[in-house]
Amino acid sequence: MLSNIIEIGRMVRTFSKVDFVFNLVEYNEELIFDNKGNRKFLVIIDFDIKEEKIKLSRKEIDHKVLEEYLWVGNKKGSSPQDRLTTDTIRYLIFNSGYGYGSSLINILYNLKKGNLRELLEIIKNKFFIKLPLKRERYCLNLNKIQNRKEILIPESKGIDEKLYIENLEKKWEKEILDIIEEELGLTKKEISLYTITINSRKASEFEEYRNYIEQTLIDENFEENYEGICHICGERKELTYDTARFPAKFYITKLITFSSNFEGKKPKKGFSKNFSLCRDCYKDIILGIKFIQNYLGTSLGNNDLWIIPGLFLNPLGKELKESWIKISRNFVRSTFNLEEFLRFEEEIQKSLEEYKEFEELMDYSKVDLFFYESPPGSAAFKIKEYIKDVHLKRVEKIRKTIRDVENLGKSLFGERENWFLGLENIYFLIPIRRGRVSEYKKLLDLYEAIFLEHKLDKRIIINYFVELAKIYIFEKFPQYNIKKVKNNDLEMSLSILKTNLLLKLFEKINLIEGGENMPELLENLLDEDIQNYILKMGYEEEETALFLLGYLIGEIGYEQVRGGDFNAKKPILNKINFNGISSKNLINLSNEIFEKLDQYRIRGYNEKIFSAMKFLMDKNIKSWKLNDNENVYYILSGYAFNTYKRIKSIKGREEQ
Repeated sequence: MLSNIIEIGRMVRTFSKVDFVFNLVEYNEELIFDNKGNRKFLVIIDFDIKEEKIKLSRKEIDHKVLEEYLWVGNKKGSSPQDRLTTDTIRYLIFNSGYGYGSSLINILYNLKKGNLRELLEIIKNKFFIKLPLKRERYCLNLNKIQNRKEILIPESKGIDEKLYIENLEKKWEKEILDIIEEELGLTKKEISLYTITINSRKASEFEEYRNYIEQTLIDENFEENYEGICHICGERKELTYDTARFPAKFYITKLITFSSNFEGKKPKKGFSKNFSLCRDCYKDIILGIKFIQNYLGTSLGNNDLWIIPGLFLNPLGKELKESWIKISRNFVRSTFNLEEFLRFEEEIQKSLEEYKEFEELMDYSKVDLFFYESPPGSAAFKIKEYIKDVHLKRVEKIRKTIRDVENLGKSLFGERENWFLGLENIYFLIPIRRGRVSEYKKLLDLYEAIFLEHKLDKRIIINYFVELAKIYIFEKFPQYNIKKVKNNDLEMSLSILKTNLLLKLFEKINLIEGGENMPELLENLLDEDIQNYILKMGYEEEETALFLLGYLIGEIGYEQVRGGDFNAKKPILNKINFNGISSKNLINLSNEIFEKLDQYRIRGYNEKIFSAMKFLMDKNIKSWKLNDNENVYYILSGYAFNTYKRIKSIKGREEQ
């Protein structure tokens, strides 16, 4: 992974025509649009030094605005804030953390000389109020905003200093947000970023500011530099071992026990023996991570994910490398859901020549998939799963199989439902219990098995599917990742049928073993739809017996609610023990089903199905190979098949 990150960063550094810091701009779509697709805003606080007034204005945010105002994120951790474009208004007007109370004052004291420093000194004197505290702290004088009524700083005498600052910070934030709403018509929810300008000049227009940001990100990490061999490029240069300011901390230097000889952070000792890097390689890592965050981040199964292509051909030009990165990412994402799949198909049609070049490279290519957790505004970074060296030919196989299984679903059930089982859709078939940190692992382990072609234990997968059915039956939605639905019976049936298709998908991509063909003697007993389904699913004799038993339960259930609400409770489902059914109890259950068929006077219609089920069950019962949960699953499969067909047929008639 590190080599791929560095290669991407080197591409950016080598071909970039702008200052280093402009390559660190964050293009987060959440800053640009709200969850309804409405554009969000940047609020500009302009210091008019001549008139000694603060003027407010606003701009809709797009990528160009993010570049113009140099949005590179806030300073991470507990260090004093020093960014002039931020997503937190109090960092500009007041900050109760470390430092002097505002990013502007903090930068002023960090700059040595120059035009920006002189202007910030004037702003401090004209626009900020020194608070009546022992420690030197400042807050913005809100009375300098044009046409405002006077807002007074409260007295501090006799009040705990910490409490005083906390209360004043809340008051000041509320005051300025009220002013912004009144002046610009924007609520806090509509604003993503805040920035300052000085006499209408943006911070990015000041070379001192650009150099300052670069210095804080790069040079400060080389304060304890030493000469040695870079662990990345192998050249003798000035080195650092300080990786604390990496945008994503996948390499830890906090725990002394990880360092060589437990020597911690010491030049030429401890962490420096583990991992040291030169200035250029340090920049490459930062640029590589930022590029990945901006362009290669996505999510899968409710987990944040980076798709990191391997750039194996170093002589490739920038244009081809960028094209390669984009296509590789979209190619992998096209396995996630139908929308991404169709979008990629459309891209291929528009850029056939480009895609032909991609196909030639695909045979040799791999991507890394990096699942992580990084709470917004926090420096914390946790690796959840790292799937290394996924061959793109494997991705192609997954893509093709997803399409084949979708077509299988359409041929069996028609096109009323979406039978596309992308990797995102799998998330809704694997129950993830809320509040349990380790639960996401079973989904990520499943993704790893899919991408790396690791064998799965089919029985464990079926356990998940039975748990899924229980969520619908017992309405356990709040405890899991499954959304509450209107018709539990129909949605459970749909989900179980999709799990049938998912097992076929796993079989086709070589994760589980497939079954045998349907017993020949059944061909004369079952109607064509049932025969076809059993054949396509590859059920063995025991699985077929249970599927037919479930089908008959579906027949009885239909009679129990005939003419009523589709979502009404079906008493026959109480006969299924969702915690597992032993082979011995299968006999009892089949006898009860026989009686119910008689009771509802539908045995005549189902005589052949019951005979086939009974024949296969009796033939295999003494050496029954399926476990208790598998018995439940295949019964539910038959029930789901029957129920979905019934409801689809009735709705079809209603629509005519």
